Parts: sequence; C-alpha cells; structure tokens
Amino acid sequence: MTRCCVLILLLPLFAGAQKFSAADLRQLKTFSTGAFSNDVQVKADTHFVNAGLTVQPIWQKRKDGIWMFTERVDTGHFFQVWHFYLQDDTTLILQLLDFKETQKAVQLSREIKQESNLYLYHLFTRHGCEVYLKRNKTGYAGDSFGKDCFSNVPGIEYLAYHIEVKKNTISWQEGGFDKEDKAIPAFFAGQYEFIRQVKSLK
Repeated sequence: MTRCCVLILLLPLFAGAQKFSAADLRQLKTFSTGAFSNDVQVKADTHFVNAGLTVQPIWQKRKDGIWMFTERVDTGHFFQVWHFYLQDDTTLILQLLDFKETQKAVQLSREIKQESNLYLYHLFTRHGCEVYLKRNKTGYAGDSFGKDCFSNVPGIEYLAYHIEVKKNTISWQEGGFDKEDKAIPAFFAGQYEFIRQVKSLK
C-alpha cells in the first residue's frame, strides 16, 4: 500500500517533465543565429557597458546537436563554441566550450568557412558549467548548477550562469562566488540583454 502511495505522489512530477526533441534544437539554432547588441539596454541603464554578440552555426552536418561559434565584444574580445544537445528526451543542455588557441577563433571570426579546419581537440569543455534549459512561453531559459564550474580568476572559486534564448533576444548573466559561496560584487554586473540587429552577419 505504501509503495502505491509513493507512486501516486510521484506521478505529477513525471507528468510535469518537459519533453524535448530535434525540433527544439532547430528552434534554438534559429533564435540564436545572428548579430546582437545591448545598445537599448545601455541607453536605459549606463551601469552596463556597450556589448555586441555574434552567433553563427558551424559543423552543421554533425548529428550530436547544434554547434554555434560565438563572438562577444565588450571591454575585451571573447570567443566560445556553444553546443545545444539533448542528453535525453527530458534534458536539454547548453554546453560551453573555450578555444585552446585564440588564433583558431580569430580565423573563424574572419571567415566562418574555416570551420572545416576546427576540431574538437582545439576546444576544451567547461565541465560543470552546463546550462540546463527549459522551454517557456517566449523561448528557452536555464541555469548552471552546483559549484563545479571552476574559475581561473584569482579570488573566484566558481561561476554560475543564467541564459535565456528568445526569438530576437539572448540574455546572459555570469556570476562569480568565493569559497564561502558569497557573490563577488564586481562579477555581478547584471543580466545583459542582447537584441538582434537588422544588419546581416559578415
């Protein structure tokens, strides 16, 4: 009897789990491809610095998810590869990968067709930084979990991410924490809102 009661209590949890498919990956690819800027945000709040984000698909013949080359320009120039994939039919993940050699990223920035010269061994995975996405009314949103997203910045023990991908907007927030799990103020500039620009990709 007890076992039956436990199963009945768990049924709402299973029923509430979202189901994902290849259609969600295609939607994320469409939503995230383009040139984005936070110009509107900066005009409304000078606390934010002007930033641009360019996201382009790469490795489109691969069958293990959607791969995107990302280039962010604000106070510096940052490159990453985003990998959207299905861990299973209820788990949608954004995996963050960094370049081992900046020159490889610069080559892609100059000519995206150079993707054929980029291989997985040119990248390293940010283990523990995976963002677990959920579908909502406007798109997808998710967070990283735990304390395993380590930082190489002195004084910052681990990082946490909150990312949203909508039809014309990508929101990005990155936070740093110390050994006592206290937020590092300088690392919490707020959530950046990148809005798609009319101009086409280079």
